[in-house]
Amino acid sequence: MVNSSHQLTGVAAIESALKQGQALQLILIQKDTSDPAVLRLRERAEKEGLPLRLASANDLRRMSRVSPPAPALALVGRNPNADAEDVLAEPGLLWLLAGVQYPSNVGFILRTVEVTGAQGVFVDAPFSRRDRIRSLRISIRADRFLPIFWQNSAQVIEAARRHARPIYAVETTGAVAPWEVDLSGRPLLIVGGERDGIPTEILTACDATIRIPPPGFIPSLNVQASVSAIACERLRQLAESSA
Repeated sequence: MVNSSHQLTGVAAIESALKQGQALQLILIQKDTSDPAVLRLRERAEKEGLPLRLASANDLRRMSRVSPPAPALALVGRNPNADAEDVLAEPGLLWLLAGVQYPSNVGFILRTVEVTGAQGVFVDAPFSRRDRIRSLRISIRADRFLPIFWQNSAQVIEAARRHARPIYAVETTGAVAPWEVDLSGRPLLIVGGERDGIPTEILTACDATIRIPPPGFIPSLNVQASVSAIACERLRQLAESSA
């Protein structure tokens, strides 16, 4: 099963991981702390050239999984600076946003899939540099912790095939419900544009098309909500498989 958390919380957990030789992709340390243990960890990280970033107490409060918040966190299992081929070869879920048109939607999706543990995201959208920056800001800079690639959909699908990833579309024309598909492995999940959905040539390249059943009058969810629903269904399946 894929590791359920990309976060190590607290100095003790980080030091234990370092002792065991575990790769840490990023260490976040509170910049204004006087805690001797935290200061020793910071000194070690600087001396050994470990990826280190200083954060405010408010940042640590928002990101920490415990209360009171930990003054040090580490990112494991996902390298935000990895290249696309490495990410495609790894375990874990990948997303492809094929034609999502609005930076606000992309930003929301990036934040959602980071929180729910995706391994990486590919974005195929005609965005200017300004639009890309805006989407990252809306995501609360999820790119600090999640690899994001701006890449053509056909290239992504071809690469996913080379790495033996199942490919599933999420579209109103789908024939299977989310809970009828195994999402617990390493699929590539594809969502489309807000108005036109996923292009036909992409749908035909997929192994299955997932449809979220709409008991309401409007037949489809906003793309943000669709991603959230599928991401949470994956979390449910992972929890069920580990029970």
